[in-house]
Amino acid sequence: VSTFSGVLQVVTAEGLVLVINLTFGAALNAVYVIALQLKNSILSFAMNVYKAVSPQITKTYASGDLEHHKALVYTGSKMAVYMLYLIFFPFLFQADYIMHLWLGKVPPYTVEFAQAMAFISLTYAAFEPIRSAVLATNRIIKFMLVPDSFYLLVLPLGYFVAKMGHNPVLLILTIVAFDMMTCTVRVIYAVKYTVLTFRDIFGKILRPVVLVSLGAGLLQWGLSLLNVSNLVLLIISIISNGFFILSFVLVVEKDIRKAIAKKIAERKI
Repeated sequence: VSTFSGVLQVVTAEGLVLVINLTFGAALNAVYVIALQLKNSILSFAMNVYKAVSPQITKTYASGDLEHHKALVYTGSKMAVYMLYLIFFPFLFQADYIMHLWLGKVPPYTVEFAQAMAFISLTYAAFEPIRSAVLATNRIIKFMLVPDSFYLLVLPLGYFVAKMGHNPVLLILTIVAFDMMTCTVRVIYAVKYTVLTFRDIFGKILRPVVLVSLGAGLLQWGLSLLNVSNLVLLIISIISNGFFILSFVLVVEKDIRKAIAKKIAERKI
C-alpha cells in the first residue's frame, strides 16, 4: 500500500513538472522548483512537533487511552501550525523583499508560487498528527490510496487551466485548491477510521488557528503601512508576530501551556 501510494505521489509530482514545462516552459518550472524547496524548508521547521507527538499518539491508542490520544492529536496539530505561523506571516507580507535577499534577481511569478507553497505547508503540518492517528489504527488502505488517486486529477485540470487562462497564477491556485481538497478527503477517512470527530477537528484545531491567523494577518497588514526601510520592517514584523503568536498560545491555549510546562518539568527532573 505504501509503495503504491508513493508511486501515485511521484506520478503527480513529476506530472506537475511536465504540465508546467508544456504550458509555460522551463523558466517557470525553475520557479516551481524554488517554491517546492521553500515548502520543504518550512515544513522541516514544523516536523519537530510531529516527531515529538507521533510516538505518543501511537502509544496512547494502543493502550486504549483514547482521550489522551485525541488530545495529543489536536494539540500537536495546533502546535505545528502555530510554529509555522511564526515565519509564515512575516514571509507572506514581506515575500518580495525576502525572495530578493535569497535569490538576488527574482524571476517572474516566484513570489506568488512561494506564497502558495508556504500556504500549502500549513495544511501539511496541521494534518501530520491526524495521519499518525490513522496509522495507529493500521486501517490505511483507502486512507492512503483514495486521496492520492484523487490528487491525480490536478494534472488534467491544471493543464486545462494553464492552457485556457494563460496565467501561471491560475495554475498555482489550482494546485493549492487540489491540495486543500485532497486534505479534506484524508480528514473524512481519518474521522471514519479513528476516534476523531469533525466537531472536534473544527472546534479544537480549525477554529483557533483561523482566529490566530486573522489576528496575525491584521497585525502584519498594519505594520506594512509603516514608512520604514524593508529591513527594519522585516525585523519589526518577525518580532511583533512572534510576540503575538506566543502570547496567544500562553494565554489562551491551556492544553499547549500544560504540555510545555510538563516538558520543562521533565527536563528538570
